[in-house]
Amino acid sequence: MTQIKRERTNLQHRLDAAATVIAALHHDNTALREELAAHSTIVDLDQRRTARPDVIGPC
Repeated sequence: MTQIKRERTNLQHRLDAAATVIAALHHDNTALREELAAHSTIVDLDQRRTARPDVIGPC
């Protein structure tokens, strides 16, 4: 039973660490998007690709 508790605690710590990293990345992503929006126009590549049927593939 003690090993199960240790494993659960270890997994909880890893989950907490992952959630912290994800939150930091989300924050950075939001800040970068705001910075880009202030300096340039963001183009939605998916819409651009569907508007150009002559382009083949994801490139």
